[in-house]
Amino acid sequence: MRPVTFPSFSPCVLTDVLRPRARRREAEGLGYLFEPFGPSATRVLPAVVLLPDLDGPKPGHEFAYAEQLARRGYVAMVLDPFVRRGCRTPDAARRLARVSEAAVLADAFAALRQLAGHPRVDPARVAALGFGYGGTAAVMAAYRQLRDLYVLDGLQFAAHVSYYGCPAPRFDRSETTGAPVLLLLGEVDEAVSIRRSRDIAADLRRGGSPVNVRVYPETAHAWDAEEGEALRPDLGLAQLRLRVTEDHRMIAPWSGIELRGPLSRRVALWMAQARAPYLVQKNAQAKAWSDDDLAQFLAQTIGEPAALIRAGTAPTNIGSRTSRG
Repeated sequence: MRPVTFPSFSPCVLTDVLRPRARRREAEGLGYLFEPFGPSATRVLPAVVLLPDLDGPKPGHEFAYAEQLARRGYVAMVLDPFVRRGCRTPDAARRLARVSEAAVLADAFAALRQLAGHPRVDPARVAALGFGYGGTAAVMAAYRQLRDLYVLDGLQFAAHVSYYGCPAPRFDRSETTGAPVLLLLGEVDEAVSIRRSRDIAADLRRGGSPVNVRVYPETAHAWDAEEGEALRPDLGLAQLRLRVTEDHRMIAPWSGIELRGPLSRRVALWMAQARAPYLVQKNAQAKAWSDDDLAQFLAQTIGEPAALIRAGTAPTNIGSRTSRG
C-alpha cells in the first residue's frame, strides 16, 4: 500500500461543477494504492476505486477489502475524501455537512483518471465500489448526466457496487453509461430504504444499465463492520429523497428546498435526518454472501485477473438478478 495524491476540486452541489470559480477551488485528492504481486504483476489489470462511508477509510474495512482485491490480482485504490478537505473529526454529521456527495464524486472521477494513466491498469475496466455514503456516490456515477458533467473525454467506470448505500437521488434524466450496477442491502437496515433502492434500480434499468439487487435476510446496516458488537448511531438519511433535474439542480421534493450551497444543503440534510438511532451490526453470514456476490460481479463485469490471463479474453456483462432469499 502506498499513498497517492491527484488533483481534484470541492463542489458543494452539482451545479458548482459548471462554475469556473468552483472548478478553481482545487483540492488534493488522497488515495491509497494497492497493487498485486506474483504472476499478474507485469500485466495490464482491472482496477477498483473504493469510496468509504462517512467515518472514512479504516484498516479493518476499506483497506482490508483493497488487500483482498490485490491478492486476487486487481489494482485497488482506497479514497479518503475527508482529510485533505480539513475534515479530521470523526463526527459523521460534520463530515456529511462539510464534504458533499458532489465532492466525493469529484474525487471518484479524478481517481478514475489517475488510474487510467497507470501503466498497469486497463482504463476500460475500472469499477467504483462504495460503502454507505460512498455507495451513494458509486451509484450516482453510473448516470451519463454526471459522467458528462465531470468528465470531458468520455472516460467512465465499467461497473458500480453499493454496499448499504444511503438512497441515491433519482434523476429526471435516467440515461446511464450502460455499466452494470450491484446494490447490496440488508433486509432490516433502518438506514436504507429498500423500496426506494428498488425504485432507483428500476430507473437505472430504464436508463440502460443491468442491475443486480441483493437483499440479505435478517441483516442490519454495515454487516461487514469491523466492530463485533452492535452500535446505534443517530445519523440516518433513509428519508433523504433528493431529485436531480436535467440541468443538475438538486431538489428535496418533500420540502421544496433546492440545494444551492452549504446552507440550503445543511437545512435539507437536517430535515431528512432520522430522529431515532438505527442498528449497525456485524453479520458473518451476510459478509460471506456479499463477498461471494462481489467476487462474481467483478469477475463478470471487469474480469477476474487470473482467468483473463489464462483465457486472454474480455469479460461479459452480468445480467440483472433479484434478491437473495
